[in-house]
Amino acid sequence: AFSRNNKTLSRISKFTSFTKKFNPLPEVEGKCGFTLAEVLITIGVIGVVASLTLPSVITNYQKKRTVNKLKSTYSILCNAIQMAKVDYGDDVNQWELPDGIDEKASSDYFSEKYLIPYLKIAKDCSPYVANECLPTGVQYNRTFILSNGSIISVHASREYDLRLQISMYINGYKKKMSNARDAFLIELGGGSGSLGLDKNDLLPYGYSVRAPRTEYTTSSDRTSCTVTGRKSKCFALIMYDGWKISDDYPW
Repeated sequence: AFSRNNKTLSRISKFTSFTKKFNPLPEVEGKCGFTLAEVLITIGVIGVVASLTLPSVITNYQKKRTVNKLKSTYSILCNAIQMAKVDYGDDVNQWELPDGIDEKASSDYFSEKYLIPYLKIAKDCSPYVANECLPTGVQYNRTFILSNGSIISVHASREYDLRLQISMYINGYKKKMSNARDAFLIELGGGSGSLGLDKNDLLPYGYSVRAPRTEYTTSSDRTSCTVTGRKSKCFALIMYDGWKISDDYPW
């Protein structure tokens, strides 16, 4: 029995020596853990790294979320116009809009006939109630909330041609709306208006497929997507840049 136990111990010893070859951590004699100082230093280093990288991670997430919500809301409105074309014709400029009425009445008429029937509306903000859908002081005519939470404000009028602008507040109700983050503007025909090839499509305000990038980033333009501009053309810049928010975007 003694001999058999010795053989067993010998085999265990050999197996232990064999498995040590695969141990990635070297043995430190007389030390089986970390000291409190080492733990605190490690936590401190992790905190410094997190403080340097976390703001960038959060900003990138917010930018991607903004682009995704913007694309979603824009697609919903474009699809509504396309469905209305089936019923009323491809030439949007020929759609009926009564003469002799003000912009508010024109906006109501256009919304009720050509938009709302083709949209999923969570809330129709008519008649106007202060602070119900948009903060006091934010100019809007016919306003409603889409099922995805975006607030839509429609401005429609007719002079020689149909003038249609739609404000999209993609983050819903906020006391302070920020252009380039919360509020974006689209219009019929984009930058070319009723004279362009896209005159019957909704496009970002000021957008043109033939325009250079500087069309949206020239600081002398009051509507430009710059720190000093009104940022009306920020959606146009996002579309020009391939549906992304670039480093020079006035975030």
